[in-house]
Amino acid sequence: MAYKNFKKTEIIDELGIELRKVRNAKELTLAQVADALEKAGTHISSIMLGRIETGQRRIDDDLFHALCNHYNVDPDEITIKACQAHITALQQANNIADSHLNETLWIADAYDNLPPNRQADIRTMMRMFAYMDKFSKLDS
Repeated sequence: MAYKNFKKTEIIDELGIELRKVRNAKELTLAQVADALEKAGTHISSIMLGRIETGQRRIDDDLFHALCNHYNVDPDEITIKACQAHITALQQANNIADSHLNETLWIADAYDNLPPNRQADIRTMMRMFAYMDKFSKLDS
């Protein structure tokens, strides 16, 4: 699996989080892991390792397998956990989007049920808020 080919929107963040969980469970510092990998022939700095764990930097297959080997964990297990976390995050995002959609639909339905003169009042208020927002940006 080509981990370095993952897009930012895929499991890069979760993969790093899972690697950090394993490192923390083994009570290792970033510097200790970087030193151990260096001695084993895999060059990585503690800064780069930290960036991988926070999703700021992509990881290639060789480094991923070197880390898993050092941590004595199955790479597939880490990948599966990262995928599960990513799916959970996507589901939560969808639930939030659905709740916003429901709120919007409720507002639209309430607006449609108002008499025409009240709809006009709401449109006027919305224009006023838009102007206020526009002018407040000019002050800053």
